[in-house]
Amino acid sequence: MRSQNNVSVIIPIYNEEKYIYNTLNRIINQTWQGDIEIVIVDGNSSDMTLQIIHKVSTNLPENRKIIVLNNPKRCIPTSLNMACENVSNDIIIRVDGHTFIPLNYIDECMSALTKIKFNGIVGGRCIINQGDDTKIAKGISIAVGNPIGVGNALYRTFKGELEELLDVDTVPFGAFTKELWEKVGGYDEELLYDEDYDFNYRARRLGYRVVMNPKIVLNYFSRKDFKTLWLQYYRYGYWANRFCLKHKIVPSFRRLVPTFFVLALLTLPFISNLLFYLMISMYLVMIFITAFREGVIKRKDFILFVAMIPAFPTLHLSYGFGSILSIIAKLLKF
Repeated sequence: MRSQNNVSVIIPIYNEEKYIYNTLNRIINQTWQGDIEIVIVDGNSSDMTLQIIHKVSTNLPENRKIIVLNNPKRCIPTSLNMACENVSNDIIIRVDGHTFIPLNYIDECMSALTKIKFNGIVGGRCIINQGDDTKIAKGISIAVGNPIGVGNALYRTFKGELEELLDVDTVPFGAFTKELWEKVGGYDEELLYDEDYDFNYRARRLGYRVVMNPKIVLNYFSRKDFKTLWLQYYRYGYWANRFCLKHKIVPSFRRLVPTFFVLALLTLPFISNLLFYLMISMYLVMIFITAFREGVIKRKDFILFVAMIPAFPTLHLSYGFGSILSIIAKLLKF
C-alpha cells in the first residue's frame, strides 16, 4: 500500500556550491510534516559542493535524511535513474541543484498527486531569477521568461491566478511514483538533455497525466552571461531534436521556429536579398520593441534595454544551430 507520509526528493548535481546550501535548506524546512529522504547524485563536483552537503547533513531534524551517491559519468538522466533506483519511498519529487523550491512545495505536489489519484506527473511553474548581479544577467533572466525568447512554454510564461490543475506537455522537474518511473522505463540515458520532456512524453503515451499546479512557484536561476546561455540553448536545441528523431515526430511550433529562422538566415541570401533583409529587419524590430518594453517601459532602465537586445538572438540562434547540427549528426551516424 502506498505511503502518503514519506517522500524522496532526488537531486542531480555538479558544482553547485553557489546554490546547494539554500536548495537543501528549502527542502529540509518544508511545511510537509512527513519524512523527507533527500537522495543526491553528484557528478564528481570539483568545488565545495560536497563539503557544504556534509555540513548540512550533520544537523538534520529527525525526519529528514540525506544520501549522497556518485555518478562519475556526469550524465543527468543516469543520475536521475540512480536516484530513483535507490529511493526508499514510493513518492519521488525531483528538484534541481540551483532551484529554490517554495516551502509548501511537497504539500502542493502531494495535493496535486492526490487529485489525479497518483496517476501521472505533477509540477509547477518557474519564476526566472538572474544568475548574477549584472545588467546582462538580469536581461537574460527576462528573455528566458518571455514568450519572444522561449515561445509558449506555459511553465515559464503563465501569469494567471487559476486554481485548477492544467494538463500540459511537460513540467519542470516533476513529482511521481516509483511505480510510474518503472512502467515508463526510467529516463533515457542516451538523451543527455531534454530527458525530462522525453520522460513526460512517454508517460503521456502510456495514459498518465502530466499536470501543472499553478500554486507551485519555483525560483530558477538563469545563466549569467551570453556564452553560458549560448551553450545551454545549443544543447537544448540539439537534444530536443534528438528527442523528436527518436520518436519520429514533428517538433512543436515553438521548437521549430528557431530552426527555420537559422535555415532562412543560411539560405535566403542565395534566393533573394530582398527577402533576407526584410526578414532581418522584421526580426530586429520585434527584438527592439520587446527589449524596449521590458527594459524602458516596464523597468525604466535604458541600460537594461541595451543589455537585453543580444539575449534574444543568443537564444534563437543557439537553439536553431543546435537543432540543425543534431539532424546532420544523425544523418552522419555521429
